[in-house]
Amino acid sequence: MPAFGSAYASASVVGIPFLFAFLGHNEIMIASGLSLIAGLGDLMPPPLLLCVLGGQVVGEKSSFGILKEALIPILAAETCGILLIAYSRELGAFLGAG
Repeated sequence: MPAFGSAYASASVVGIPFLFAFLGHNEIMIASGLSLIAGLGDLMPPPLLLCVLGGQVVGEKSSFGILKEALIPILAAETCGILLIAYSRELGAFLGAG
């Protein structure tokens, strides 16, 4: 999903078909995982919106410097989103959501 650019584009183009593909699972957990992954699209090179804004705030000239420093949190968020999708049934049952 991050390859589609911003979260708005990826959510409308890819998010709904992904949600329908996992209809047998807990849809709330699937939507949460997809939202977490879709938000990472703003950190990818085509829009890079959050890195440009953050660079202006701290005075960084290159937005790729910020992206390099944020690589570990980006990978952690992507891993959490994938795990939310993969274990949506178990998490839903654990949290009492059916």
